[in-house]
Amino acid sequence: MVACSTYGYKTAIGERTYPPVDYHKVKLLFAAPSQPYETIGIVSTEGGIFATPGDMYQKLLKSAALLGADAVIVAGEGSRSVVMPGTEYTTAQATASGNTVYGSSTTTYSPTTTAAMPNNKGFAIKFTK
Repeated sequence: MVACSTYGYKTAIGERTYPPVDYHKVKLLFAAPSQPYETIGIVSTEGGIFATPGDMYQKLLKSAALLGADAVIVAGEGSRSVVMPGTEYTTAQATASGNTVYGSSTTTYSPTTTAAMPNNKGFAIKFTK
């Protein structure tokens, strides 16, 4: 079974640190804001093949909130290809004739597949005014 969860990563940058904030208060931006700000971290997400864009953005916001950010500037959206190996299945059958047991087995393989796993990245920012 393929997972559909998302994972968030964060890296603080700069000398100042801030306490975490409620992620509901962190803004999602697709361009730099007009008001002054400082970049306080880099955030990124990776999701399973069933992760929606909303899942991905929410995880960016949560990661930025842990850094104390006021907003996230989305700097990249995309996906990466992941090769999912095939699976081996073995089926066995046994028959008896008198005191002798005869058996056979068959091994089959499902094909290897490629899945697109979404990923996003951005900059966690703190407004300075």
